[in-house]
Amino acid sequence: METICAKEVVSAAEMDARGWLDAQTAAVAPKLAESLDFKVSPPMTTLIDAGVEEIKRQFVPSYQELDEQPYEQADPIGDDAHGTVPGITHRYPDRVLLNISHTCAVYCRFCFRKEKVSKSGHSLNSAQMDQALDYIGSHPQIREVIFSGGDPLILAPRLLRRVLMQLDRIEHVKLIRFHTRVPVVRPERVDAALIQALTATRKVVRVIVHVNSAKELTSAAEGAILCLVRAAIPVLSQSVLLKGVNDSLTQLLDLFWKLIEMRVSPYYLHYLDPARGTTHFRVPLQDALELFSQLRGKIPGYAIPRFMVDIPGGHGKISLDAHNMRYEGGKWYFLSPLEGQQWVEVSYPTNEDPAPVHEERLC
Repeated sequence: METICAKEVVSAAEMDARGWLDAQTAAVAPKLAESLDFKVSPPMTTLIDAGVEEIKRQFVPSYQELDEQPYEQADPIGDDAHGTVPGITHRYPDRVLLNISHTCAVYCRFCFRKEKVSKSGHSLNSAQMDQALDYIGSHPQIREVIFSGGDPLILAPRLLRRVLMQLDRIEHVKLIRFHTRVPVVRPERVDAALIQALTATRKVVRVIVHVNSAKELTSAAEGAILCLVRAAIPVLSQSVLLKGVNDSLTQLLDLFWKLIEMRVSPYYLHYLDPARGTTHFRVPLQDALELFSQLRGKIPGYAIPRFMVDIPGGHGKISLDAHNMRYEGGKWYFLSPLEGQQWVEVSYPTNEDPAPVHEERLC
């Protein structure tokens, strides 16, 4: 069979030519692209062509995305509820999200911002960028700025450096954080220019790499992360628990072992946000809790991330442990860190989680 060279794949026709799409998905691909564009970076294309299912499942669309459930939401973590000026989400007093662009190096089919990501109209123009920086400067309680989006590291290094230099002049901002997939899915972008931009600021910079499978961590990804580490930039990871990708003990252990061997500290394992059309990725919550509990004793404690959930509707992020959650009458309740520590009912499908939660089952 003829070998197709690895390239960025951005259309259903290209995916179909490579044999990635089943007949049901190919028939509805235009509809799927309405909510989220298609984009697979060259390194991930190589892995999918090689038959790595854990990679294909994350980036190749499926007809199952049209199976939307009543509990799924367009804005599952409540970004809009905490939006202030364009580009700023101010959910917690001491930190803000700065979303400069909603373009990514790849488009994850489970993305919680799929209603905005890949839509260029949601990226900031120059005037909006100034407004966002003015907002940060006028709120002295803000100590940390988190670059999110979209993927901030797909921006030109000169633009990143310019924004960082503007933040450098805001004395009350002490910390900068980047949430990104670039070191894994576009490792060639972690070059001297990017390192110079990230290290030009006097602020403390951290990079949080999104990675869900050890199979994403190619030798090129290892090299990109090593460049960050050698530049004295702390690198942490965040992952999402995904059915068919990392929902076994072996898959999670492989991922976390690989990360710590690469000097990356596992930070968060997220329970899947209820974005529209993502039910086929969801691990039932009771099963997820049981799986996470099995990590203890099989890997060093410093290699076990915190198991987190963003309470749907914008009620804040909590760790999934006994004092933050309960299960009663077929409903899950989470204790919001916002709004005066109120319990929030969460409408995950009740038939997924028939068993009550007991404290001894949680880590």
